[in-house]
Amino acid sequence: MNNLKDVEFKNFYFPPKDDIIRQFFIPALKNSDRYDRASGYFTSSSLVEISIGVCDLASRGGKIRIITSPRLNQEDISAIKKGYDLIQTVGTSMVNSFENPDDATSLDRISLLSELIAAGILKIKIAVMRNLDDYPDAVFHPKFGIMTDSFGNKAAFSGSMNESKNGMGGNWEFIEVSSASANNEERIATLSKKFEDLWNNSDESVMVLEMPQVVQDLIGGYRVGEINLDLDKKLLEKYDCIPKSRYFKSPKELIKRPYQKDAIKNWLEHDGRGIFNMATGTGKTKTALCALEELYNDHPDENIFTIIVAPQKHLVDQWGEEVKSFGVIPIIGHSDSSSGMWKDKFRRHMSLYERSPRNSCLITTISSFSSTEIQKWISKIKNLAIVVDEAHNMGSINRLTKLPPNAKYRLALSATIDRHNDALGTEKLKKYFGEECINLPIESAIGTYLANYLYHPIECNYSEEEYSQIVESNEKLDQILSNPYASEREKTSAKNEYIEYSYSLNAKMLSKFSALEKLMMGFENKNHFLVYCGKTKTDEEGDFDKNSHSNFLKVIDKASRILGLNGLGFKISRITYEENAQERKRIIKEFDNGEIDGIVAISCLDEGIDIPSIRTAVIMSSNNNPREYIQRRGRVLRLSPGKDYADIYDLIVIPKSLDSDRSLGEHSGLEMKALSKEILRMKEFSRISLNPEETENVFKRISKAYKITIEDLLNTYGEDQNE
Repeated sequence: MNNLKDVEFKNFYFPPKDDIIRQFFIPALKNSDRYDRASGYFTSSSLVEISIGVCDLASRGGKIRIITSPRLNQEDISAIKKGYDLIQTVGTSMVNSFENPDDATSLDRISLLSELIAAGILKIKIAVMRNLDDYPDAVFHPKFGIMTDSFGNKAAFSGSMNESKNGMGGNWEFIEVSSASANNEERIATLSKKFEDLWNNSDESVMVLEMPQVVQDLIGGYRVGEINLDLDKKLLEKYDCIPKSRYFKSPKELIKRPYQKDAIKNWLEHDGRGIFNMATGTGKTKTALCALEELYNDHPDENIFTIIVAPQKHLVDQWGEEVKSFGVIPIIGHSDSSSGMWKDKFRRHMSLYERSPRNSCLITTISSFSSTEIQKWISKIKNLAIVVDEAHNMGSINRLTKLPPNAKYRLALSATIDRHNDALGTEKLKKYFGEECINLPIESAIGTYLANYLYHPIECNYSEEEYSQIVESNEKLDQILSNPYASEREKTSAKNEYIEYSYSLNAKMLSKFSALEKLMMGFENKNHFLVYCGKTKTDEEGDFDKNSHSNFLKVIDKASRILGLNGLGFKISRITYEENAQERKRIIKEFDNGEIDGIVAISCLDEGIDIPSIRTAVIMSSNNNPREYIQRRGRVLRLSPGKDYADIYDLIVIPKSLDSDRSLGEHSGLEMKALSKEILRMKEFSRISLNPEETENVFKRISKAYKITIEDLLNTYGEDQNE
């Protein structure tokens, strides 16, 4: 049974600093069987605001009594003085001052109240001052209420606040609360008697009337034929009144988008297992943390141990900041963790958990998570929730074995869970995590949750020397692949070596630097641009491969010289993974504020680094993994103030100039095979851009030069593109 003595009230609440709805009205009404309220005036908005929390009370057979007053003008008062019918005059005044609901929420709420009146749950009476002759401007304007629970315990409040949107949260107001648990019986008794006197028309200064029939008819016109007691949940979300988890507590300013609510609902309905397939930029992290909040709300006694796994150290640190904003201090688990001996801390938490289970949170890298030591401890957790960010990274044969079978709750996050050229790994990931709870492709988010964009493919040709190098490298690969004595391991190694070589060569093509300089010489906005120079290889914790990193540092050095103060004169900074987290934050802040014009980066558009204020991106290098270049696009499209759309300039590798006939060239097959990879990326980027015709013009040039349609080129030369 409900008991108001279980609710801890403050003596005073001061909106808007205090959230009067969440902190007072919701817990009070959820523990009450009767609600008596005296307040003026009668308006549509007051009916909506006064109804907050009544669904729960009504569902338990509770009763609500409201005394309110009309807004009488001078004509109304004059009519009353002259002896005109009081009920009719008051009713007409109330109908005239009643504004039709102007939104669906208000309409639903008034429909609910009309049903509660018809069911006898809610009663409204009207108060008019008796001394209008001497005080024609006098009004009935009290602001107090009494809640009563099933045991007869009461809580009373009074103050400056009335039932209006501003009164409930916008104005500077106050209410004073008295409760039985605080030994305020005398004050509560006084207010309770005063309400009863008013309700029974026993107060000598006020006439309290039954609600005029014309007003009953007005409100009755909003009936829909059923009492919808689910409306409070929507209204409470509007006022951020969802009960707060005792562990994960979402920030007050966080407003969940409809698709995020649906994803969380589906995940909980699947017993806390599933996959969030959400386009980059649509809020996977916050959706996951809100899902954990609701999980803890739904299982308050389980003492859940949450482990969040991210592919790299900088992502672990970013997750740590997000988790802290939800009121949780996590264990940060990687080799550079500022928390020092994090494994010792984790072991202490585990020891405590084994003796007396309690809520805990570890955020760690895939590498640390997969270690034998950590796996041993994880296997002992009884109520384990595991969240894996960029979950496609866990789909390799070795990593799949590290996913704990004892995890009761499982959540995978990814822009797409499908692994590139690995159907088996994809299948096993889906089997472990469960059903897809949301699939939000980028086309569904463009224009609403992500910015629109213009896509500009820029043709870049190999120099004679570069062309010779790629031909020579490809011939070496063909020799190994056609060698009947070469092992599969040797062939795979040769393929990987060729891919790395061609990727590195493509990133540092001379024509790309010429194209960059020409493009940026005509750049009008002069700020908020990013030049992406390629991706370096990293280990499992995010440390860079020195050889790969060194190659791309040469690219970024050259691009910086072209763009910098001694070149085109831009104020630029670099992001290369050599910077620590604090340096990176400083650079991004200066970029956001316009203190620097642009960023020249490697790996900056890959997993986890968010710079929403990017308005122009120049992509100098892309590999042929769709996940990675689609992910980079999503990071450019994040919404930011003043950002109506983004421009993406993609420097496309065209082996030879398209101004000549290439159909009979000696290496036309090699050229078209290379082109097939670029075409696939151009098709993906242009299909939802604002200017697909720009890409179509490039396709026409390719078709003309090679005497082949784009479809035939892909069908003939694109079959091995996944490699």
